[in-house]
Amino acid sequence: MIKRNKIWSLLLCCLTMMMTGCQDEYYFDGGLAKPELKISTYDFIASRDEFSMAKFIIDKGNLKEVINKNGNTVFIPRNDNVKGLIAQKAWGDMQFEHFPAERMDVFVEAMKRYIYESTLRWEDGPSLGKKEVTCINGDALSIYKVQTAYKGVQRAGAQYLYLEREIVDPKTQEVTLRSGRINTSNLLSTNGTVHVMDYSHTFGFE
Repeated sequence: MIKRNKIWSLLLCCLTMMMTGCQDEYYFDGGLAKPELKISTYDFIASRDEFSMAKFIIDKGNLKEVINKNGNTVFIPRNDNVKGLIAQKAWGDMQFEHFPAERMDVFVEAMKRYIYESTLRWEDGPSLGKKEVTCINGDALSIYKVQTAYKGVQRAGAQYLYLEREIVDPKTQEVTLRSGRINTSNLLSTNGTVHVMDYSHTFGFE
């Protein structure tokens, strides 16, 4: 009996440590143990290696001030997202940090599609229909939620927030919709709201 109690105590201790460890990080499905970052949006981006390319673009475009403006919302692209655009444009001939101004301008303009001078939270995305939102360069995008399946049951899993861009072909006027899933929503910095894009998203919605 004593041995069994020791085993249960050990298991409880391990479980407590695991739960405590999870509270220091954000995780998928929009769930958060501790959503308050206790630092500014820019400082959060600068604190994580997976956002180093986004930080470089922000610095090059002098976007730090608007990112840290009170009440603003930022959808942060990961390095994998930025690398997707580099691969798509076949710009792997030199290091990202050494891109000439004309190339870097493409990334700065794309970054502006992820910054909003308003508070946008997970709960603002409708489950039916879409909500139009305007980024800092004046482009109109949309947010909405999609519920995933769970164990084969439709609309029984996690609800993800999506950010969508409408692209119009200037020659044919054909409309293409490109969306990006947000894996983690409603991180709260000291000045605004932060969302983290999914790994599969291509930066700029190209």
